[in-house]
Amino acid sequence: MIRLSELDITSTSSQRLADICKHFNATEYISGAGGSAYLDESLFDCKVSYFHPNVTNYYTALQHI
Repeated sequence: MIRLSELDITSTSSQRLADICKHFNATEYISGAGGSAYLDESLFDCKVSYFHPNVTNYYTALQHI
């Protein structure tokens, strides 16, 4: 694990996420389903995809991870 404070990244919002991906040479950023409402995909050099879990009962979802 790496703390964000250990990196020289001071941007915010989508730019911060894109900068973190760039720092680690990420090839893909996977966001939760709600990310499509706020992420600016044009800032990313890598592929952006969204995870849409097929969960009917979110309270028990962690038991299956």
